[in-house]
Amino acid sequence: IGRFALDKKYTNKGLGSLILLNINYNIRNIAKEHIGIRFITVDGYAKAYTFYKKNNFKHFKKHDKDIKNLEKIKERDPEKTIYMYQDIQMIK
Repeated sequence: IGRFALDKKYTNKGLGSLILLNINYNIRNIAKEHIGIRFITVDGYAKAYTFYKKNNFKHFKKHDKDIKNLEKIKERDPEKTIYMYQDIQMIK
C-alpha cells in the first residue's frame, strides 16, 4: 500500500480502519486462492503511525530511533515516511 488516506471530513470515524480491514480481507483471500503473499507493507507518514499501529502494523526495525522521537518528527516533518508491515498469517 503506497499511500492510504481519507478526506479530512471522514477522519476519526472508523472508516479508514474499515477500509483497511476490507483490503486485508481481500489480500488474505487472494493469498489463499491464487498467489503467495505473506506480508502487507505500507509507506506511511509519521503523522499516520498511530493509525497503522492501531490496525496491527509494525514498523521496520530501521525506524526504532524514529519511533522513540515520533512526536518531534511529526512536528518537524509529518510526512516523513515510516515503513510498516503486517504479517497476514497472524491475522485471525
